[in-house]
Amino acid sequence: MARRLFFLLACNFAVLAVLYVTSPTVRVVSTQPALWDDAVGAALDAAIEQLDEEPHFAEVRGATRLPICDTVTGVAAESLGYAFNLMRQTVEGDRLFKQLVSEGICVRVGEIEYNSGFAYVVQSFTGGWSRSYIQIATRHVLGDERDVLAALLVHEATHVDRYIQGTVCTYSETCTILLNGVELEQEVAAHRAEAEWWMAAYGENGKRLAFGYDYGMNELVDAYRDGDAAFTV
Repeated sequence: MARRLFFLLACNFAVLAVLYVTSPTVRVVSTQPALWDDAVGAALDAAIEQLDEEPHFAEVRGATRLPICDTVTGVAAESLGYAFNLMRQTVEGDRLFKQLVSEGICVRVGEIEYNSGFAYVVQSFTGGWSRSYIQIATRHVLGDERDVLAALLVHEATHVDRYIQGTVCTYSETCTILLNGVELEQEVAAHRAEAEWWMAAYGENGKRLAFGYDYGMNELVDAYRDGDAAFTV
C-alpha cells in the first residue's frame, strides 16, 4: 500500500515537473515558497483522495427511530445516526440494530479511559431489557471515522444480544477469565461480529489505506482470519 501511495505521489510531482518546464505560471509558483507549499499540499491531497475508500454498501433509507439516549445531542447524535445507518447495511448489523430499538436499549456517549465502549446489560423483573445501555467513548463519536464507530456499535450490540439470547457464558459459568478480567468467550464473539462487519464493508483484507483506528480494524480482520485463538494473544 505504501508503494502505491508513493507511486501516486511520484506521478503528481512528475506532472508538476513537466508543468514547470512548459508553464510560465507554474514557474512563478515555484519561486514563491508559500504558493509552492500550496501546490505540493494539493498534490498530496489528490493522491490520498484517489485511495480514499467508502464502505462497499448500497444506500439504505435512514431509520425513523434510532437507539440514541436523550442525553446525546448535536454533533454526537448526528455521528451516531450516520454510524447506525452504516451498521444496518449488513443482515446481522440490521438485526442487532432492530433489537436495540425493540428492547428500548439506547447508546450513551462519555469519556472512557481505557476501552472504546462497553455494554451494561440488565434484565428487569418483568423480563424487559430497557434498563440496559451501551456507552461509546467520546473520542470515537466525535472523531471522523464513522465506519469505525459503526463497527464498535456492532461489537457492543453483540454483547447485548448474547445476554438477550441466553448464550452469554456468564449464565452457564463457563467463561474463561483473562488476567485483565475480560471474559474471553464474550470478547471473541463480539470481535468476530465486528471483524465480519468490517470485511463486509471493505473486503476480506480490510480497508486499502488505513491509519489510526482504521489500521486497528484491519489488524482485527487479520486476527479473525487467523482463527479465534488469535484473539487471546
